[in-house]
Amino acid sequence: MTFGDAVVMKKIRVLVADDSSFMRKIISDMLSSDPGIEVVGTASDGREALAKVSFLDPDVITMDIDMPVMDGITALEHIMDVNPKPVIMVSAFTYDGAEETIRSLNSGAVDFVTKPDRRRISFRMKDAQGELIEKVKLSAKANLFSPTGLSKRGQSPKKKKPLVVEAENVVVIGASTGGPKTLCEIIPNLPSEIDAAVIIVQHMPPKFTLTLASWLDSLSSLPVVEARDGDVVTTGKVFIAPGGFHLKIKKGKVNGVIHRVMRLDKGPKVNGMRPSIDVTMTSVAQAYNEKVVGVILTGMGHDGTEGMKQIKRMKGRTISQDENTSMISSMPEAAFDSGAVDEVVSLAGIPNKILEFISS
Repeated sequence: MTFGDAVVMKKIRVLVADDSSFMRKIISDMLSSDPGIEVVGTASDGREALAKVSFLDPDVITMDIDMPVMDGITALEHIMDVNPKPVIMVSAFTYDGAEETIRSLNSGAVDFVTKPDRRRISFRMKDAQGELIEKVKLSAKANLFSPTGLSKRGQSPKKKKPLVVEAENVVVIGASTGGPKTLCEIIPNLPSEIDAAVIIVQHMPPKFTLTLASWLDSLSSLPVVEARDGDVVTTGKVFIAPGGFHLKIKKGKVNGVIHRVMRLDKGPKVNGMRPSIDVTMTSVAQAYNEKVVGVILTGMGHDGTEGMKQIKRMKGRTISQDENTSMISSMPEAAFDSGAVDEVVSLAGIPNKILEFISS
C-alpha cells in the first residue's frame, strides 16, 4: 500500500515450530533480523503448530521434523491437506535426517534447511541466517501446485538388470527448489528400456542426494544411483550428482578400454552451487554433441541457462518445465528467456517429450 510517496511493504509472517526452546529462539532471532520478516508465533510440537496455523494464518512456517506429540511431517501433511501453506523443514544433517527430509519434500514442503549444531552454531550463524532468510522469502512466493497424488515409497518396481552398455544418448536434468517431488513424477514414468543414460543435478548438500537416489530407485523401474567417480555413462540407468561435487563427463580407461566416464571434483562453486547444473550440462554437451536432451525444472536463480545454451549450440534438444507446474519458475524462465529452450512442457508431459526427443 502507499501513503504519499512512501511504499510500505507487507512483512512476511512466519510461524516457527521446534521442540527445542533454544532453537526456537535462534531461528526467531535469525528471521527477525530481517526488516521484511515478522515472527508471529512459535510452537513446541506439531499439534500446537496446527492450532497456531489456524488462527495466526502465517505466510510461511518453519517446521522441525523430530518433535513430540506430533512430528513435523505429520503436521506438514495435515497443513497441505487442509490449508496449504509454504513450509520449510528444519532437518538434522544426518542420514536419518536426509531420509525424513526427502519424505517431507515429497509431501509438499517447499524447501529445507539443516539444523545448526549447537556446538558450532557461532561459526555457522552468518551462513545459516542468510540461507534461512533467503528461503523464507523465496517460499512466500512459491506455487504450491500439486500435480498428482504423492509418490508413495513402497516396494520397488521390478527392474530389468541393465546391460552395461555405454550410452550413445544422454538426458541431463537440472532442478532446485521443488525438484525432489517433481523428479518423483518424472523418473518413475520413464521406461526401463529407455535408450539413454539419465543424469540428474539436484541442488542438495551431501547425504541428501544419496537418500534422494534411494527414494527414486524405490519408485522407478530404472535403477537410480548416486554417481561415483569413474562410473561409465550407462544406458538405462539414472545417475544423481552427489552433493558437494561437480559432475563432468570425461574420457577414461575402464579395464583397459576407453569409455566416457563420470568425474567428480570439488572445484569452485558455480552460480553459488556445487553441484552446478551449468557445469554438468556443458560437459555432457561437449561429450555427446547432438545426442543430448536437456531438461530444466523448477528452481530459483539461473543455474542451467548456460548449460542449456551449450546443449542447443551442439544441436541437442531442450525442454523447460512450464510456469504453472513449477514450484519456483525462475530457472525455467531464465533458460527460456535466453533462447535456449526448444519446448516448454507441463510436468505431466515431460517424460513423453523426453522419449520423443531421444527417438528423433
